[in-house]
Amino acid sequence: MEEKDRTAQRMERISKTRMMIESDASLDELLSMVTRQKKMAELLLPHVGERTIKSLCELAVISPALWYRIVNDTVRPGQDVLLRLAFVLEMTPGETQELLKSGHCALLTADSKRDVAIIYGLKNELNLGEMDTVLEAYGLETLVPPEK
Repeated sequence: MEEKDRTAQRMERISKTRMMIESDASLDELLSMVTRQKKMAELLLPHVGERTIKSLCELAVISPALWYRIVNDTVRPGQDVLLRLAFVLEMTPGETQELLKSGHCALLTADSKRDVAIIYGLKNELNLGEMDTVLEAYGLETLVPPEK
């Protein structure tokens, strides 16, 4: 998603929130204004394509059981799991932010060197291995946990 689009969305949310605060509307009216958040399955499944779940899970370093719990909304994965999936599924930075939001994880921001590097990797369509190489080269925590 372009910076201009993100700024417009942020301004719209701020405006909507301010209007809600200043409004004398009932709770029912206020709740009707809430935008429905997409489920993780809605965000992930369109990107699977021809891949098998087994190969996708191997690349993302997750178990197939975890994958199914994620898409069935029976587990809330951590940020790094969602980021690994985003790289494996070749998601854009905007799609990745939406996925993180759907998973109730912290969004990527310009306040963190690691987040900036990850945004760079998403924008430049790095694969997960390339992304981890970049993170490691800059002394930042990799997305794939080290083997024990």
